[in-house]
Amino acid sequence: MSTSAEDPGGSRLATYRVENLGDGIFAIAMTLLILEFHVPQLGGPSVSRALAQALIEMWPVLICYAMSFLILGVLWIGHHNQFHFIRRTDRLMLWINLAFLMSIAFIPFSTGLLGRYPAERLTIEVYGTNLALSGLTLYGHDDYVDKTTGRRVLWGSAAYIVGMVIGLALPRWALFVFAAIPFIYIPGGRIDRYWIAGGR
Repeated sequence: MSTSAEDPGGSRLATYRVENLGDGIFAIAMTLLILEFHVPQLGGPSVSRALAQALIEMWPVLICYAMSFLILGVLWIGHHNQFHFIRRTDRLMLWINLAFLMSIAFIPFSTGLLGRYPAERLTIEVYGTNLALSGLTLYGHDDYVDKTTGRRVLWGSAAYIVGMVIGLALPRWALFVFAAIPFIYIPGGRIDRYWIAGGR
């Protein structure tokens, strides 16, 4: 069901408020990620060595921050791309979008949990479930676009599920899977070729 055409009957709503809400929640979620970092409180004669050690010990939090920031960026780009096609919305689409944004707002918490307990299976599963649900609810918009982005979205969700399965046996290896997934989306996809060809 594409909404790229105008709805002369006025039975659907414009999307600018949906997009504004999404941009705001993404901005807040990306900002909240940095709150997991705390400046070490150190003293004594060997501050330099203690500081270096404290910063080294923060590596799981740093990796989770960078990984989640990139993932949020990928999801924001996907959301933005979809609204290139979506011209009008309805109540069902609003609820699908709210479910998607709820999963986005949860990412800072699941990231903090993973950064603090990176070797725990439960945190891997919570984080992976959060990201997989974000992808699946983003895919829920697919009935409202021209089917240009759906398969690409599903590949990401499937990859997060694979990471969760790996995490059941090898939690730390799951982190490598999660960290690699955003880089899948750096090259352009069908939607980029559509734009280059002059699609509207």
